[in-house]
Amino acid sequence: MRPRLIDRASQIQNPRSALLLQPLVSDELLDGIDIPVGVRARNWRLEHEVHGSSVLSDRVGSTRNFLSTQVNLVRDEVRDTTWCSIIEGGSLVLVRIDEKGESRRTIAENDVWRSHLVLDKFTGEPILCWITANPDGRALWFQGELVPTATHHPDFPFVALNQVPIGHVQSSPPSFGILTYKCRDSGRLHYRMFEGRDLGPEVEVGVQATVGGLSCAMSEAAVIGRIDAVDGDRVVPMISLATDRQGVFEDFEAVELPYTEPFRTMPASGPPTTDFRGHFHVPIAVADENEAIALDLVLDEALVEAVTVPTNSPQSSRAVTQAFPKKDGLGRFGDGVSDGLGIIMVALADSLLYTSNSQAGGIHFPEKAHLNHEMPKVAAFSSTECYTGGRQPNVVSMDYVYLEADEEGLPLSRELHFETWDMPLPVPQVTAIAEGSDITVTIEKDANFEAGRTTFELDPAVQVRGVEVVDDRHARVRTVGDVRPGQRIGFEVRSRFYHHHGDAVIT
Repeated sequence: MRPRLIDRASQIQNPRSALLLQPLVSDELLDGIDIPVGVRARNWRLEHEVHGSSVLSDRVGSTRNFLSTQVNLVRDEVRDTTWCSIIEGGSLVLVRIDEKGESRRTIAENDVWRSHLVLDKFTGEPILCWITANPDGRALWFQGELVPTATHHPDFPFVALNQVPIGHVQSSPPSFGILTYKCRDSGRLHYRMFEGRDLGPEVEVGVQATVGGLSCAMSEAAVIGRIDAVDGDRVVPMISLATDRQGVFEDFEAVELPYTEPFRTMPASGPPTTDFRGHFHVPIAVADENEAIALDLVLDEALVEAVTVPTNSPQSSRAVTQAFPKKDGLGRFGDGVSDGLGIIMVALADSLLYTSNSQAGGIHFPEKAHLNHEMPKVAAFSSTECYTGGRQPNVVSMDYVYLEADEEGLPLSRELHFETWDMPLPVPQVTAIAEGSDITVTIEKDANFEAGRTTFELDPAVQVRGVEVVDDRHARVRTVGDVRPGQRIGFEVRSRFYHHHGDAVIT
């Protein structure tokens, strides 16, 4: 007797729930779910009414563009501007958010399937590539121009530019860029180099089957590539590293993860990124039925567990690394806990968004991840690199967009919310020693002086006759008359990338 099996997938009437049963080694996992019009629980207070977010669109019809390495949101830290690309009703719309408010323009009118956004730091202009899909076929577009390609089913477009890392000003046009994409029919990956708007020839990448496409990042001449390769029924993250643009994407090496069954690598984590000094970081998410772990692969150094949280829905787990403009005081990794370069891990698990802030170049994260308790459950999100908003000192900010989720983790509506998340940084540790009428101020950890951008605060009765910033960590304040020990002295640094404040008792 062999009765007919009616499995769970065939019983699910809601196609949104069927996504949870997609195999991990299928591109379809990254195609997202359609969001029907009017999906919203009754008697539900809208999140933006209680938390103050703004709604950039109420016509986002799918979660697709939030599930792979494609980027939807970028921050221009020099011009205090955030750019967001949105696929709504088949159109690709670009939204600019700055101190004047929000403005928008339509980039492509119809049939947009998936898109990717990157910022040209020199001009401040956003660069877009996208895929259109209709009954006549699919097409790849770059900066408004149709890209000729031998692929019949292009998807997963990605663009990276060779430009300075976070916390630096780009003083010349990017020396080159790379456009990557995948043919869904053949499974082959392709890339094109470009300078300006001139695309080079199409080159095939000789790798095994993958889930999703090829993402990459540059640091000076070096180029890193990341894929999620298929090995049987498992996903294996693989990395290639080329020292210059001539040998890109030639040798991919599997990242050996110290996890065994039932842990699995989850596809769809964010692309590689670079920190203030240009070191590469690669986010990786692993999960079993009970726990999700967001990892920072600090290239050539360590694999670091940044966020560990419980989960009941491992396939929804996602990890993204974002840099912020933090100089290292004691070297790249500081003292192993603080005073190093800055990296923030953003993790999504069970529709909850977590962050963890490394002050040690990614090799150490705080004991507990920070959960934004004020925000609702999240079905999908995209975030910017972190930046200094300037409203208050010792705080780093991150813009993000998200789709609200219901109790099952499915989109609550088609509304795309925009929010800024402010996260505290360590308060700088400072010492101050009086020598007659001079005060030598030393930052021991977690901040730096900047000439012309540093001010000091003393008792109003003390008259300051001069300030000298000796180097990043030392300054000399000259006063009229001797300084009495026991008084407090404070400092504040306000620059394009930093806003620090600290104080000390003068000894």
